[in-house]
Amino acid sequence: MILPRLTAVAGLVMAGLTCGSADAATWCVGTSGELYQALLASSLNSEADVIRLQAGTYTSGLPEGFTASITGGGLELSGGWSSGCMFRSRSARSTIDGQYQRTALRIGGTPNAHRTVRITQLSFVRGVGNEFGGLSVSGSGSATVEVEIERCRFHDNTNSDPDDYIGGGLYLNADEIRVLGNVFTDNHAGVSGGAAALTCFGGLGAFSNNTVVRNTAAFGQATVTGGVSLGGNCQWEVANNILWDNEGHDLHVPDNRAALRHNNLDDLRGVPVASSGNIAVDPMFVSAGILRLQRASPLIDAGFNEAFLGLPQYSYDGGIRIAGPNIDIGAYELDTLFADDFDPVFIIGDEGD
Repeated sequence: MILPRLTAVAGLVMAGLTCGSADAATWCVGTSGELYQALLASSLNSEADVIRLQAGTYTSGLPEGFTASITGGGLELSGGWSSGCMFRSRSARSTIDGQYQRTALRIGGTPNAHRTVRITQLSFVRGVGNEFGGLSVSGSGSATVEVEIERCRFHDNTNSDPDDYIGGGLYLNADEIRVLGNVFTDNHAGVSGGAAALTCFGGLGAFSNNTVVRNTAAFGQATVTGGVSLGGNCQWEVANNILWDNEGHDLHVPDNRAALRHNNLDDLRGVPVASSGNIAVDPMFVSAGILRLQRASPLIDAGFNEAFLGLPQYSYDGGIRIAGPNIDIGAYELDTLFADDFDPVFIIGDEGD
């Protein structure tokens, strides 16, 4: 059984968690206070720490929201765990709620310290800030910073600065980026990147099998990107995404630095270095609040199985990722084995808010 614990720091004593050595630690947290303490402790060592969040909602009472500053090593955050973190349902998520008062979670780090950040099965909702809304992970200096965000939810987050382009739902600034199998809905940014603004330097960037719907920027001006804005000087692979019904542009790519493969999007800004299999059709969602695909959707089995930087291990709701001859476009996968209009039941829990 994984018990809440802290990496030891001289003079540090915090209620509810035990102190150990100054090595990498694994925490199981079930309250907002325990999450705050675990993030603080992970900021004070240089190891690869793991924080597991039991299913539930976490809110910070601090103006800046939940924060961590990684001095080296890395940090893995995962949600949807059972009480005591004995097991995790693939369909469950834990929610970090900014309550329309603060950024949900901000992760920074010491310049020149190599670090890896991996975040899975979390929901970031109602985050508001004048720099970042939902989740931000940023790196600086000469050391490599790698970030992976998989099967998370970003809903109703806002970057409130009208002069700042940074993404409302998700902001990443790193050397290597992988954003796989996430859902972005109803996020907003002041100028661009309402759903996400992702800046990648020197390495590779992947944005694959995400569903990005109804995000806004700059109150609908046609020249901005309400969806996803990609930047930096790395090479991007953008595959199997639904980018639909976002204000302005659905996707903004840096000229000649992004390969687009089998996406469904309406408005594109920028010139891709390669493009194949991309379409612009009604996705045929089950409803405005349920972003699964109907069986008649043209996006089923229409994806690209050979994404260079990989695909999500599971669908957004925890099902198998490739059920037919080809992967479905978007974050969900329809199980084609059930051919008589019957699909397996998944526990979503946080869909349609």
